[in-house]
Amino acid sequence: MASGKIIGMDALQLKLKKIHNNLSEVGQELRLGAEEIAAAAKIAAPGDVGTLRQLISVKKIDNFTFEVISGAEYSAFMEFGTLREVQVPAELQEYAAQFVGGNGIVGSGLSAKEAIFEWCRRKGIDKDAWYPIYMKIMRVGVHPHPFFFPAFNHYRPIIADRIKKLVEDLT
Repeated sequence: MASGKIIGMDALQLKLKKIHNNLSEVGQELRLGAEEIAAAAKIAAPGDVGTLRQLISVKKIDNFTFEVISGAEYSAFMEFGTLREVQVPAELQEYAAQFVGGNGIVGSGLSAKEAIFEWCRRKGIDKDAWYPIYMKIMRVGVHPHPFFFPAFNHYRPIIADRIKKLVEDLT
């Protein structure tokens, strides 16, 4: 009976094992990066009752795809501001355009007046002051409170560098 051995097979098997292990590490780095972005966004998010912060999460799509989600329906209005107060970085204009026309008071079950009145109550602001606050918000808007994209922009190059180093180890 004849047998044969392919020259270089042992080295190829070691290389394939190393690639497999490194790919697993790449997936772990991507997950870690998404979690870092979410944690930084939670810290930076404006917080009154904490709903916005609580709704920032990471969703796993597959081993190499993770989404960082700000699940509050008013997230974009907090990120970019409203009405005359809107400030959208040039690179996010197209993305932000999908939120034009929203009123930012969705999901709470409260009207804008009721939401502002409740906010004043929680903050200890005199009940007679809620109407001027309401009128200013309805006429001028709310200032932007960027929380999501600053976290993303901070961690994106850090994550890319870590992934680059892992991939370089493959060669």
